[in-house]
Amino acid sequence: MDEVLKRVNRAFSDRLYRRNIERSRRHNWLDIDVEDAFKKIIAFLETMK
Repeated sequence: MDEVLKRVNRAFSDRLYRRNIERSRRHNWLDIDVEDAFKKIIAFLETMK
């Protein structure tokens, strides 16, 4: 699980990946801020350790 968390953190830290996610507003069916979604995903993964 630690490796999964590292990989997700690395992906979420990638500038190009973040920009692509932020630009895909029309696909944000949950209507959540991208930064908030990333934080929630990471928090969830941290509980799985």
